Amino acid sequence: MIKIGVTGGIATGKSTVLNIMRNFGASTCSADEIAQNLMRSGTDLTWRVCQEFPDCCSWSTDGTPSVDRQKLGSVVFTDTRARQVLDSLTHPRIVEVLRSTSDAWNCSGVQVGAIEIPLLYEAGLENMVDFIVVVACSETEQIRRLTERGLSESDAQARISAQLPQDLKEQKANVVVRTDLSTSQLRSDVQAVLQSL
Repeated sequence: MIKIGVTGGIATGKSTVLNIMRNFGASTCSADEIAQNLMRSGTDLTWRVCQEFPDCCSWSTDGTPSVDRQKLGSVVFTDTRARQVLDSLTHPRIVEVLRSTSDAWNCSGVQVGAIEIPLLYEAGLENMVDFIVVVACSETEQIRRLTERGLSESDAQARISAQLPQDLKEQKANVVVRTDLSTSQLRSDVQAVLQSL
């Protein structure tokens, strides 16, 4: 089995590329989706996160905690120490699920698996995959996409700046796929990557 790591900066189009890979027959999973599932209301991880970031959480009438992801994002993308604390809580759990997913793919005979890991380089997970695709677009396009999601321009810039610079990610990649091109060109580029493997 060939495992593809799909990574890149925030709002560069990683999920779009992952979906195209799925449409072309690759098995896929997303670290972001895993994180959202792990931090459902009332989970053990949610309790841990709410102990560390009580101002970013709410509690139901029976005392079950829920994480306000927007508030939490505003904190961790402007405070390095807070981001490190959150990462120390979430990353081990996410990696555990990623490894079990990879093991399941191996057992079921999957030929190509694609894993979206936004912080692949930052978390030192390069050895988890065989081939790395960095998804890229212009910073102007990143900011446009983030403001369309409801962030202010300054918040968008803070989130971009909190991550490893895009050019460094591109230098480490096996291949770079750009998403600020036409949809047909993007599909063609992703198909070419899969065919090369």
